[in-house]
Amino acid sequence: MAKKKKISAFFLIRLIGIVVFIFILFTINLQDTINILKETNLNWFFLALLFQLILLLTKGVRWHILNDGKNNSLRWLTSMHNFFESYTIGVFTPGRLGEFVKAGHEENKEKKAGSILRMITERGYDIGFFMVIASVAIFATNPIELAQFIGVTGMLAGLIIVIISFLLMKSVRASKKISKLISFLSFKKINLDFHIQEYAVHNIILIFTLSLISNFCYFISSYFLALSLNIEGFLAVSSAVALAGLLNLIPITIMGLGTRELVFFSIFKNLPKPTVLGFSGLMLLVAQIGGGLISLALKYIFLLLIKFSSKD
Repeated sequence: MAKKKKISAFFLIRLIGIVVFIFILFTINLQDTINILKETNLNWFFLALLFQLILLLTKGVRWHILNDGKNNSLRWLTSMHNFFESYTIGVFTPGRLGEFVKAGHEENKEKKAGSILRMITERGYDIGFFMVIASVAIFATNPIELAQFIGVTGMLAGLIIVIISFLLMKSVRASKKISKLISFLSFKKINLDFHIQEYAVHNIILIFTLSLISNFCYFISSYFLALSLNIEGFLAVSSAVALAGLLNLIPITIMGLGTRELVFFSIFKNLPKPTVLGFSGLMLLVAQIGGGLISLALKYIFLLLIKFSSKD
């Protein structure tokens, strides 16, 4: 007799956001939200899509420089293909953990371990910038002392994360300490002793700049989506999407469902809930589903380019 498979606690945790999302749908008049979405300004909408594309291409270039950096055309195409493949999977996995499949393309354990460390560096820049932007927005829009304290603390924490990411690229000693910490915290006590990749100063500056550009594109894209529904206030929109983005890194939901709506409702208190839900729906469509589909298309485009390049 076949044994019944037990449902893991981690699987149930991943459903928290979806359960919250379903509950929200039952508390709001969906017809009002649909009517609002019908009035979406398509000019702002397609501008948001354009900046989403720029964001993805910028992150792809950043990954190549971070992980490889070779000027060989085939290396470039391979790096871009691997990035978009992992991004596609990451969009549809809790906490975007699917992005770590990039490490699976490496040939041996040493290279895979190095790739994991570089992914931590990549993620660190994004989380750090998100925390800084969210904290600045909270500090600037809330005169309450507690909010001011949270804003300053968040800014400092974000800057520390960015500095750690910088040190992982610049300091061999810092990289080795982080690798030992990962090994210590991992369940299987993975050995991450590997040769640390050293970066030229101009590459460090370039990676930092690309991180700024990609994150800025995300906030611009989000603001254009807000404008498409006549929601104004760049700081308020930026704080909302930054906080929702940070929560999306926690594996309690898929594509930010539930957690994003809760954040938006708490920040856009003065707006009708159907409008806020409509904005959240556009974020889901463009930043999550749209980003996943664009990266999927780019993955196959670069795969074809790799095949053509290999024939030459």
